[in-house]
Amino acid sequence: MVQVSDVVNIVAGDNTITFPNETVFADTNYVLIAKAYKSQNFGIGLDVVKSQGGFVATVDDGPAVLEYFASGIGAQTIPQTTIPLSRDWTYAKLWREIERDLTLTGMLKFEKFTIINRAILTVVSRFYALMQRAYLTPQTIAVGETDVIFLDSLRIMRTGEPIAFHIESTGTRTIYPVSEQEFSAFDVTDFHNKSRIVWNYMGEKIRFARGAGLSTCGNCTLYLPRVPYYGAADDTKVDVADGATIPLVMLVGKRIAIERYGKGLAPVEPERFEEAVRALYQSFNFKVKTETIADDVKVLA
Repeated sequence: MVQVSDVVNIVAGDNTITFPNETVFADTNYVLIAKAYKSQNFGIGLDVVKSQGGFVATVDDGPAVLEYFASGIGAQTIPQTTIPLSRDWTYAKLWREIERDLTLTGMLKFEKFTIINRAILTVVSRFYALMQRAYLTPQTIAVGETDVIFLDSLRIMRTGEPIAFHIESTGTRTIYPVSEQEFSAFDVTDFHNKSRIVWNYMGEKIRFARGAGLSTCGNCTLYLPRVPYYGAADDTKVDVADGATIPLVMLVGKRIAIERYGKGLAPVEPERFEEAVRALYQSFNFKVKTETIADDVKVLA
């Protein structure tokens, strides 16, 4: 499953929208949801024709904003699993909790998916240092004769923290990451390195070096910290672990819904965010200062 979404500026007439290179969809195997609007409360007519790797959006009035979400089977260098983390919460169930007691004006039915997806990404991005082990996803990788693999096709979560990759190989149990200097200095002929594999992550690629006793790097499995999957169906489970994270996603979703479509509604009280953030840290048995929680609330609320 491959999923992409974006918000782009468009003009009156035909607008050609092209998906990223790593997510090229065929005409018949992806679902596309799109909305054009001049402002939050002023949607405009939109005609969409799907095409290979994108679509053409036609509007009569411009300039405007186009928001789209596409989901389907695409071509990727390394296939990704699409098993969400939650076992209990679907998009429909979560949305019922988010919109409870809210009167939302001018909102189209599909926009609940955009709101929930953004709420999930906001929460997970903020607390990824706590959650990244849950998002480590195994990918089988083929390390060729050049001993280099490229990662530009993968939806890797990139935060201010170092990316925590983990790699295993069937060729040897001695495989570990090294710095650029250590990688350059690795002596493949050294007796102690005979059955070792070292690797170094740099930019959008991982480089491998193997001792002279190994003809190949074997079958390798890369565990990568992925971005949460986006959903576009009521019965799809959300890609958030059940537990203390769910109430925080609800609050952020409620805040986004009110900002967009809750004209005249009171914002979510900061105290509710503080309580949910504190509960999240406690669920990980992680002690933080009051100032840290206050900073989190500023970002989320």
